[in-house]
Parts: sequence; C-alpha cells; structure tokens
Amino acid sequence: MSRQVFYRNFDSKYSLHWWWPMHVHRFYLAEVGRSLDWLTGYERHIELLSMEKDFFRIATGYTATMPCVNSVMPGFRRLVLMETLRDYRGMEIDQEMRFIIDNWVKTETEVLTDWYRNGSTPAPAEAARLLVELIPPRLHDAMRVE
Repeated sequence: MSRQVFYRNFDSKYSLHWWWPMHVHRFYLAEVGRSLDWLTGYERHIELLSMEKDFFRIATGYTATMPCVNSVMPGFRRLVLMETLRDYRGMEIDQEMRFIIDNWVKTETEVLTDWYRNGSTPAPAEAARLLVELIPPRLHDAMRVE
C-alpha cells in the first residue's frame, strides 16, 4: 500500500488499529439483537479479533494515553446499537436508554481495549461471558434474541 493510499484511508498510523475491529464488528456485533444473542455475538467477535491479538497489543500500546472514548469505535458502536433498537426492535429510545447505551459503549470499548493492551484477553468464550455479565439489564433485555 502506498503512503497516499494509506493516508486516504487513515488519519494516522494510530487510527489503524480501529479498522479491523470496525470491519469485524459488522459480522457479529452488529448482529446482536438482530440475528444473534449477546453471548454468541461477543464470542464470535472476539474470536476474529484474537486472530490479530499481537497487532492489537502493540497498536493499543501506542494509544495508552488516549481514552478509548476519543476513538471512532464508540461512536460507531453507539449508532449500531441505536439502529438495532429503533429499526429492528421497534423501540422508542428515551433519554434513559440513550444514557445506558452511551455508558455501555464506553465500558465495552475500554474493557476490550484494556484486554488487548495488556495482553490479558481471556479465551473468546470466557471473554464473551464476562462482557455479557456487565451489560446493563435494560439494554440486555431490549436486545434479547430467543
């Protein structure tokens, strides 16, 4: 990839590590509440991310002083959750649900980033189980897939 092509697609080398999670996101996390349950979505998402875990450990180390909330991922994740609730679940999103989503996205992003940054990511099934334990009940229930 030439330098010009790289900078046409990325702001800097520090934004590169967000591309793969955002790309992978559409396969599994975006399907949570649509066609997948939380546990399955997280497990499959983390399995894909784990294919490049050494890259993420190094890349997230470069951004150790940058809060994850300043990255593109939380905003992207928030939009997908809101779209799922509104368009797939027919839910009216009130102020409280917006608050829940905003804070869940921060938590989810920080946990995943910390795991990769520290090289301490649990196995996908265990990581998925731990994340599901943290989901606020109202959000969890609103996106339940039977």
